[in-house]
Formats: sequence, structure tokens, C-alpha cells
Amino acid sequence: MSVPPLLRPPSPLLPAAAAVAAAAAALVPGSGPAPFPAPGAAPAGGISFHLQIGLSREPVLLLQDSSGDYSLAHVREMACSIVDQKFPECGFYGLYDKILLFRHDPASDNILQLVKIASDIQEGDLIEVVLSASATFEDFQIRPHALMPVIPKGSSVGSGSNSHKDISVSISVSNCQIQENVDISTVYQIFPDEVLGSGQFGIVYGGKHRKTGRDVAIKIIDKLRFPTKQESQLRNEVAILQNLHHPGVVNLECMFETPERVFVVMEKLHGDMLEMILSSEKGRLPEHITKFLITQILVALRHLHFKNIVHCDLKPENVLLASADPFPQVKLCDFGFARIIGEKSFRRSVVGTPAYLAPEVLRNKGYNRSLDMWSVGVIIYVSLSGTFPFNEDEDIHDQIQNAAFMYPPNPWKEISHEAIDLINNLLQVKMRKRYSVDKTLSHPWLQDYQTWLDLRELECRIGERYITHESDDSRWEQYAGEQGLQYPAHLISLSASHSDSPEAEEREMKALSERVSIL
Repeated sequence: MSVPPLLRPPSPLLPAAAAVAAAAAALVPGSGPAPFPAPGAAPAGGISFHLQIGLSREPVLLLQDSSGDYSLAHVREMACSIVDQKFPECGFYGLYDKILLFRHDPASDNILQLVKIASDIQEGDLIEVVLSASATFEDFQIRPHALMPVIPKGSSVGSGSNSHKDISVSISVSNCQIQENVDISTVYQIFPDEVLGSGQFGIVYGGKHRKTGRDVAIKIIDKLRFPTKQESQLRNEVAILQNLHHPGVVNLECMFETPERVFVVMEKLHGDMLEMILSSEKGRLPEHITKFLITQILVALRHLHFKNIVHCDLKPENVLLASADPFPQVKLCDFGFARIIGEKSFRRSVVGTPAYLAPEVLRNKGYNRSLDMWSVGVIIYVSLSGTFPFNEDEDIHDQIQNAAFMYPPNPWKEISHEAIDLINNLLQVKMRKRYSVDKTLSHPWLQDYQTWLDLRELECRIGERYITHESDDSRWEQYAGEQGLQYPAHLISLSASHSDSPEAEEREMKALSERVSIL
């Protein structure tokens, strides 16, 4: 079985709530996207550029048609052909009239320009393929995913203004900030030229809180174009997030709603785990960074499972990064398919992304929170190898249901046996044999001194301890002494100063209650 390359799983086309140009015009009345400079002359043989579908980039050559011109229809047909060959299960061919094309601004990773005519495409350009909102859920049955591109340090943001004078806000979000009868433009500035991505619910823009200057991400959904089935997923995501308050879960700030649109304001983050994997030197992450990220994912999952919430769609692109730091804080996002479900309860609705689906979902036999643990196993495999465990060129459903995956020598001969052992215990077809959150956290691969130090440094940096526990301090300090390792002096002083505080006692009781509940 050949090893599949790592792409975003087979939902590569990002649906937009409307064309970015139209949405931008709605945000800034009377304005549209700023035009790019006039394209240069095409080479004699045509225009050579790259098509980006998800994070897969394909070199293409656009030739002149019989009239001697270039046609966008040809570009759309090429995109459909690529998707049809690489992801035949999408059933996408023939939807080229619903494709939108966006040109990446060479000066900024965050600016996308709607391609209106073929002459907008220049030699060497990167053109991203996006589905318009007119492509409904029935058009293709593979669920789209959220995208939060990396935001480079020092990147400039657009300075557009906005106007929503007809807004009459009606919000039913109890635990986030409530704004009633307030024009969103009086509270937030939305940057229509700063497109952060196209998620399952619409287009995500950069924004800023006018009073504090705090950066935010704002999802804008066109309700008139929004399928009813996906609207229920949005409501579900908001309902889940309003009851979740944890450093490892993306923060929902507030929500505005008009008869035409919904505005969901969330904290602004800096990319996702998949982008971190793909942008790494080898196209995969070293073990020490993977341990660092996976431990944070598990701690956030423990909180979800304690509240009887199953994420149901864990994958690297739903693990957002709070900073561009090499050892970033991570936060889970995209709760559109999350379910409230107990340890012994089972749900039967189809959820998730194919490459990360657990066998029980495919067999329609019901699932519980162990569903998330299968996904964690796939994430570890993807992070360490840069490939999926299941080959998407073959019948992926059969492979998953039989746990038919391999560890090719390249790169697995360089990866520890402990990592492979943990993956094997997570990718168990039988749910009762699959490791739980706490059993995974206790696995020798994650019980690592350097990982613990890295996590403690993160907690010190963000000023909150929620990943590690005070009760482990003495154990790791003793381990360092026995191994002749240097134990950081500032961690000793921190442990001594906080161990007897009321806050520490409260955290210990909370952590203990979560662990006991899950056990």
C-alpha cells in the first residue's frame, strides 16, 4: 500500500458564504476589492501558474482558446479535473460554474483578490479555488473545513471602514458578551480586505474592537444563501461554545444577527496545526513538538469530555495556534458537529471528516466520546510522518474499518517505539480497547521530562496553569536530580509560592473532579 501524501483531507474546496468581492462590498457600501496592478504579458505558450486546492498546489498552464483569448471557464475545468482525479469521492466534476477563484497578493499571505476575468491572472501567480455558497450541501457530500491562515508578524491589516445602519441585533448567547440593538460597526471595525479564510459557515475576516484595539476574527454568514442544515450546525457550534470556558478552547466573544446576516466574533489566532506541519522543514513535526501539541489537545479534550461534549471532528486544521511561537498554545475550534453525549451513551448521526473518521461512525453502529480518541491517533500519525495512515487512493472506508495502516521505514524508523505504541492503542477498531484521554496522558511517550518543562514554560508565559498539575512538580524535580539534569530554578520558586494558595487548591479540586468523572 503506497503512502498517501499529506493534504488537507478530502474536502479540499472551501465554500464561501458569497463571493468575497460581494461580501466586501456589503461591508463597505459603494466599494469593492481594490484592483491589483495590471498583469504582465503572458508567455508565448500561455500563462503558467499554480492552482491551490486546500493546501495542495498544482502547476498548470492556461492556453489561449480558439479566439486567441484566455478563459476562466478553462481554469475552472482544470480545477474540477484535478479534484476529480485526486478526490473522486467528492463527486465534484461538473460544478465548475460554482467555483470562485482568488488571487493571492504576493505582498501578503492574508489578502485574496477575486479573479473576475482571465487577464487578472499573471505569470507565476497562486490562484486559490473556492466554492461559492450556491454549491449546496447536496452538491458534494464531504464536509468542508475551517481555515485560519498563518498571520506573519508585522503584517499590515486593511483599514477599511464599515456601515451596518440597518442592524437590529437579536442574540441568545448567554455566557458571552450580549449586544442588543447595537450596530456592529460601532463596536468592531471589520477589515473587508483581510480575508482570514472561508470556513464551513461563511467568510472569516480580520477585525478590531474599536474601544480596546483588540484583534478579533469575525465570521460573516449570509443567511439568505445559507442551507438550513448548515445553519443548524452554526447554532450548535454557538450553543456548545457559549458553555465552554477553557484556555484550550477558542473563545466566542459575542454574536450579532440581522435578518440577512449573522456575525460571530471570536478571538483571533495565528494559523493551525496542519499549516505548522506542512510549513516545517521536513513536512512533519519532530516528536518533542508533537508531544507538546498533543498534550494540550488532550487536556482540552478532557475538559470537553468532563462536560459530556464530544468534538466529533478533530483534525489538525481544527487545532488553532495562539501565536507564531515554535511552542505555541493551542485551542480547539469548529464545534459544528460536536455532540453532548455521556460515556455510555451512543449517537448515530454521521459526523466528521473522512480521513479522521472512526470505524464505528462508518459502520453506523453508534459512537461515544472514544470517537475523539481515534482522531487523536490519526493526528499523531499525521504530525510525525506528514502522511495519512489510510491511503485515499484506495477504499478508505475499508481501511479504517479494519485499521489497515502501516509504518513505512521512511520516516518511521526514525520515530520512537513509544509513539508507535500509543498510536496503536488509539487506532483500535473496538471502542472498549481504545485508550481514553487520561490513559493517553499517562502513556510513557507523553510522560516525558522535556515535554513537561516545555509545557511549564508555556504556562509561565501565558500566566495560567491548566495543563500540568502541582502534584507532579516534586516528581519531576526528583527525576531531574536522579538523572543529573538541571531543574529550572524559576520553576522551583513558582511551585513553592503557589502550592499553598487558595487558587491552587481550587484548581486541584477542579482537576481532580474532572479526572474522577472521566475515570
